Formats: sequence, structure tokens, C-alpha cells
Amino acid sequence: MTVAAGILPALWAEGTNNNPGGGIRQEGEIMARDKNKQAKERIRIFDGKPKIVVVNGYSTSFHWPAILQQKLDRYCGAKRVVQVRRATKGGTPIAKWIDVKTGEPRESWRIVADALERPDKATPVIVLAQQSLQWVYGDRREGIRNKDDAERIGQGADALEKYSRLLLRDGADLVFVGMHIYKHRMEPEIGNERYALEELTRRKIAGVLPGPDVWTPTQRLYPKAFARDLAHPNAIGAEVMAQHWFEALLKYDGLKAPAWSREEMKMAVESEAPQGVPGRPDVRRPRIEIPAGVRVLRDIEYARVGQKRLLLESTGEAI
Repeated sequence: MTVAAGILPALWAEGTNNNPGGGIRQEGEIMARDKNKQAKERIRIFDGKPKIVVVNGYSTSFHWPAILQQKLDRYCGAKRVVQVRRATKGGTPIAKWIDVKTGEPRESWRIVADALERPDKATPVIVLAQQSLQWVYGDRREGIRNKDDAERIGQGADALEKYSRLLLRDGADLVFVGMHIYKHRMEPEIGNERYALEELTRRKIAGVLPGPDVWTPTQRLYPKAFARDLAHPNAIGAEVMAQHWFEALLKYDGLKAPAWSREEMKMAVESEAPQGVPGRPDVRRPRIEIPAGVRVLRDIEYARVGQKRLLLESTGEAI
């Protein structure tokens, strides 16, 4: 699946009678899709049937999807039932994936569209969107000033809605939207993005749900969970992010996180992982049965000297 610039019709208006401040106009096709989704039987993620999970984000989401895959494999009995795909690109918050005024995809959206491709009609596609509103307000450093900044909260929620609806339009069955991790040099604007997500949630868009709060745990672990640049997560930060997304998926199905997964995060947090290590601490996991259609990404260093681990990512192609 590819998305050429300009092929999607303009779906958005700057204002309506019901929302003169710059809301979103729902076209008939989108409204019909919402009704169809409401009529569908609720997706169960952990029902033993194949699922595709697409992680969409940027550089802060380079490493945790592979850790999430390992957790999902172990939870599913050491088998690849839920397949994690990574649709990430450095320097691309929402405003770099879509035009936040029109809601149309930018060139980088091809990465997302390809990841949303499903092997058959029966396999649900679930998107984990860990995003940010940087550049939505013009300059990257501009953002929501406080909880009373109604205008920018509304603008941010509009951008999140356009982005979420485009994911649904291009094949996602379920979209979880989470916001940025703690970003020391851009606070409180980054932390305040949660207010836009809260507004998005109040709109009750079928198929769109709030993801986990990863800002709070990474703020508490600053700077230990960050690389040398103090902006990107290190091994500890990646483990924490993977665990919170893992728990969000389980919670959706009404399930609790297993003790072993929380122990993995505890071990990571308590480790002495040096800043800048792109991999993960020494958290031992059982050997996972990996079926065909998986290739080795790369060797990465463990936080503890002398140990290595192969990270695996399913690609849907032959090894």
C-alpha cells in the first residue's frame, strides 16, 4: 500500500457552526466508517488469533518496539502471534507525517501506509501511536502553555483527530494514541500535550483510544532513563516504554500484566545501564519460537559488558 500526495480528498474544514474556533468537519465517508466500526464486534487482542501491531512514532520509538515484541511473544506462549511492525522515522512528530491543516498525508506517510498492509482481510491491524505536537503550532518550541490554553488544546486535539482518522482510513482497526516522553529542554509544553489527548478522548471517536502515559515515568527517571543527549531514551527508558505499552494492550482486553514483565522493568530500572547504550539491560528471557517471515535486525550491546542479544523484527518477508 502506498499513498501518493494529493490522492486523498480534503476532509477537514477550519471551522463549523458547531465549532467556530477551528474544528473538524466529518465527511459522509468518515462518518459511515465510524458507524461501521461501532457495529463491529469489539476486537480482542489476546484471543490467540494473529494480529498486527504497528508502532508509529519517531526517534524516541526506535528501540522499544523490539522489546514489546519479546514481551508479546512470551505472553503468547513463546510463539509469534502478535506481530510488531515499526513505522518510525527520525524527526517526524505528527506535523511531519501529515499536513495538520488539511489532514492530508505527507511523503513520509508511505512508511505508515506500507506498515498497515495486512496479509489477509481477517487479520486486525492495531496502531500504537506515540506522538508529539511539535511543529503543530508553527515553531517547534511552541506548544500548549497550560491547562487553560483552550485554543492550543483544541488545535492539538484537531491535529490528533486528523492523524487518527487517516490511520483508520488507511487500514487501522484500532488506534491507541500516546504522547511524548519527558523532554527536559521543552517543558512544560511537552508535558502539556496530555491536555490535547484528553480533549481527543472526550470526542469519543470510534476506534481511537488513549495510549499509556509515558511522560510521567520517564520524568521520574530523568536523567537515568535517557541517553547522553538527555532527549532520547536509553536501554532503561526503552524497557519502561515497552512495559507501559504492553500493559495498555493487556488492559484493553481486561487482563493484568504478568509478574515477570514487571520484574523485567524493575531489573532494568535498578540496573546501572550507562547513558547512551541503545540496547537494553541484562534482562534474561526464555527462547522464543520464531516462525518464517522474520529477519535479524542487528546485534546490539547489552548494558552489561560482554553480553549481546539478537533483536528480531517480523517483516512479513522471507528470511
